[in-house]
Amino acid sequence: MIRDDVIYLISESPSSRGIFDAKTRTEKRVFCTVRSVTSLDYYRARAAGMDPQLVFVLSDLIDYDGQKLIRHGDGNDAKLYDVIRTYAAGRTLEITVGPPKAYDMKE
Repeated sequence: MIRDDVIYLISESPSSRGIFDAKTRTEKRVFCTVRSVTSLDYYRARAAGMDPQLVFVLSDLIDYDGQKLIRHGDGNDAKLYDVIRTYAAGRTLEITVGPPKAYDMKE
């Protein structure tokens, strides 16, 4: 399957100066395919109090290391998503995300 889009998997780690300082973010670029959430998954998630928006499909699950944030887009069009669910199917990985947030590049 052709991966025709790019996302950035974001890892956060505490600052070396203390727990009250801003977290350090590291972004990892990976190729993916963007899909809609299926209606069955959407209604099941809504019943559990979640609001799924998109599914990003990675071609190799080795690219994912438990990151909880994803950036999609660049510049002013960038959106930040929280990971709701991951699902491994063979070597591929589906990542379901919640509603988009504005992405502040200074964070």
